[in-house]
Amino acid sequence: MQEFDRTLLEFILSVSRFNYKNIRGDPLGELYQKHFTQETRRALGEFYTPPTLAEYVLDSAGYDPLESDRDLRQQRLIDPSCGSGTFLIQALEKYREQCGEDTNWATELRNLCERSRLVGLDIHPFAVVLAQIRFMLDILPEYGEAVEQEGPGFVLKRLPIYRTDSLIDESQVEEGLQRTLTASHDEGMIEFKMPLPIRQGSDFESLPFELPEFSHVQEETLHEIQNQQQYFSALLGVFDAVKEIGGRQERYEVEQDELESYFTDYFEPHINTEQIANVFLDTANGFLGTVEELRHDYNDGRLLKLIEDVVLASVVKNDISHDYVVGNPPWVAKQNRYTGDDQNRRMQQLYYSAWGESDPYMEFIERGLDMLHTGGKLGFVVSNRFLYNSGAKEVRALLAKNEIKEIIDFTDVPIFPEATNYTATVTVEKEVENDDWSSFVEDGSFTSDYTITGTRVRQWDVTNDSDVIDIPALVETIRSRDPHPTIEFFDVDSSVFQERVWVSRGEVYREENSTRYTANGQRVTVSNQLPIADTWPFCPDTEQQLLDKVEERMDLRLGDRRVIRENKLEDAPNLVGDDIRVGIQTSGDSAYIVHPTIGISKEKFAEIDTLPITPREIDETYTVETDLLKIDISSEDVDRWLPSWDNRLVFVPYKQGDERAELIRPKELHDEYNLTWEYFTEPIVLETLSNDSVEREEIHNRLAFELGVIEEDEVIDDNGNENFRLPDLSTSQYQELSNELRANVDWLDRHDEGGIGTCIGRISRYYHAQKSSLVILYSGINCALMRRE
Repeated sequence: MQEFDRTLLEFILSVSRFNYKNIRGDPLGELYQKHFTQETRRALGEFYTPPTLAEYVLDSAGYDPLESDRDLRQQRLIDPSCGSGTFLIQALEKYREQCGEDTNWATELRNLCERSRLVGLDIHPFAVVLAQIRFMLDILPEYGEAVEQEGPGFVLKRLPIYRTDSLIDESQVEEGLQRTLTASHDEGMIEFKMPLPIRQGSDFESLPFELPEFSHVQEETLHEIQNQQQYFSALLGVFDAVKEIGGRQERYEVEQDELESYFTDYFEPHINTEQIANVFLDTANGFLGTVEELRHDYNDGRLLKLIEDVVLASVVKNDISHDYVVGNPPWVAKQNRYTGDDQNRRMQQLYYSAWGESDPYMEFIERGLDMLHTGGKLGFVVSNRFLYNSGAKEVRALLAKNEIKEIIDFTDVPIFPEATNYTATVTVEKEVENDDWSSFVEDGSFTSDYTITGTRVRQWDVTNDSDVIDIPALVETIRSRDPHPTIEFFDVDSSVFQERVWVSRGEVYREENSTRYTANGQRVTVSNQLPIADTWPFCPDTEQQLLDKVEERMDLRLGDRRVIRENKLEDAPNLVGDDIRVGIQTSGDSAYIVHPTIGISKEKFAEIDTLPITPREIDETYTVETDLLKIDISSEDVDRWLPSWDNRLVFVPYKQGDERAELIRPKELHDEYNLTWEYFTEPIVLETLSNDSVEREEIHNRLAFELGVIEEDEVIDDNGNENFRLPDLSTSQYQELSNELRANVDWLDRHDEGGIGTCIGRISRYYHAQKSSLVILYSGINCALMRRE
């Protein structure tokens, strides 16, 4: 929290000093990038999207007034992970182009903000505030015109950007099992119970409230409320009344005729607003009672904004269908996500893609498709791993049954300079619902046939004045599709992807999966039937033909057990490497990957006993034994079959056992490799490893508790249970933890079930090739012998 407070203060000071008279470029987006540390944004999976790339994705999805045959002012676009609002601002510019010169901006701004034409959602409160500021600044000229047209009484009562967890569908939330919100249904009402950012002792206060369900409102208003947009408009009127009466006037009860007056701004004269006010009267008075309680008990009625965001966002994301879903959803490895069993259980109930080693962007793809009506389009910036990763098989099956319009694979071109990721964009038009696995299948194959526009960027060396990759120039080159030596433009027949989805008995085959959880003291089994799609070869046709020939003619073939061709599971007894796994995935590269501070060659490395090294992200030098260091080769080092070496090493704290590699226990590490033990128990190394991995941070917090560094109340959650993800150790506490670890080696060895892995934090995965002398060391490279699961 101290770091967040400091960040917020720095941001406020920056904004207060900013000159808004001549805004150029994207200054607030840059502030968002600057004032959150790289570690924070990496943990959230959030990185600022270059505006030109956002504009391209919008164009690819068809949100373009010059190309679309539909009026954007009647369309709905939503960004479910809006961050600082880059996609929204680019979409707003296109919306403005659609309006033209002689526009009644009072009408258009109401249409824009009150009828869900452009909506942004994000779970991060700072991002939501920043996106709202950017949106407000961008519409200021039009707002000024609206005031001139309609007079000084013109007011926009809210901006269409809300704080919420886009992946949660409140209409399906079960009582007591959601981290941030619980909801239940009773006699036409949705009953919410939301934790507040207010502590009473060791627990957070929770706030109950309720509102009528859409179907109940529809019935009780005698169908004056006919659709979800009208239901949303009625809720806007309710919150207008509550904020005016309970906020400015400090009254806590409203009569029906007074409430009715707040609906007239949102409904045509022929709509019976008296009937609507009658149905929502109890809801409005319930919210006013909540405002009174908040003001009386906590001296803060502004917390009503939290409720407003929850309610309005739940309608926008769960009930209203959209024409466009766009954005750059978060990418963060599963082992680095702050999730518990309850959250994992909910995700697995809601999403096919939540069952494997998934990144959240896969769940966002699934959620985004669900938000669209048939014929709507999704345009996302994502990781290219959805093409090749076996953990994305469910997402590939979902995409294949819709119509993929365009894919761009940027390979390892650093679109986001501060993050090591492999970027892609995907545009898809929705054809069927997510739970429909048969309507598009006929005679054992897919019925649709279309062409996908493909681009693969192998290299891009053009930089701007700051020596950073020139993204605008790259995007403009892709847009033109003119021949380029390092960019491949090609088309892909949809059958190439569709035929790699397993079809059986007239529908996509789905495999039963189940997981057991403990919820409210009871064992709960979550089950789902998951589709299976093989990896996708995204390449030009000539390359695909070559791959097919190699596959046909080889006596032995690399692959796993799930080889799917022509929509059938292939009987492939000639497969080798059918259990291929990740080699080394440290989930702690900042400390595990190191550089020698003296010049050595690969050939001489084995002759050296100790070596001075500098960790990747720590500006210190340490001397360690070389026994547990291996030469590290990554994708950047591979060039035409033979790898070069960038003077980089990686710690592998394992030894070969009888059957498999085994983690080295703390006592053995201390006794046999004391310099390495000292390195891994350095305070700054412990802190760095915690920053790199949620799992390691939890381990360190547990050790800090057991060794007396932190108190019991620091690890007890709101329900009275131990939760070792709660503490945020300070630098001085890491120093104490270091001292205690070094002083209690024997205790640590007795209590450590997983060797150094539990003590310091294990390397996530390690594969030793059948006790062979060949140990494949790998940090993000896709090669013939390995692929990520």
